[in-house]
Amino acid sequence: MKKLILFLFLSFSVANVYAIEKRAMNTVQEEVVSVVGDKLYVTAKAGEEVNLFALTGQNLFRAISEGGVMVVEDLPSNQILVVRIANKAYKVKL
Repeated sequence: MKKLILFLFLSFSVANVYAIEKRAMNTVQEEVVSVVGDKLYVTAKAGEEVNLFALTGQNLFRAISEGGVMVVEDLPSNQILVVRIANKAYKVKL
């Protein structure tokens, strides 16, 4: 009986070790642009240039992504803006 309990205990503890999958936590697979309230959230890969333009062509924001989520605040409201990440462009409405 003791051997059976020990076997079951070891079997479950070994299974837990193999169930853990190692994965990088902050890897960005694709660009995501979203608006929540008056904040703009931009997710881009590390090293990509992020630009935010008004429809008049004025550059409102420029940064190099570090591979995570950037939050842009204090933007003009009730406007359509263009977010450019590397060579892709997205339109958003605030």
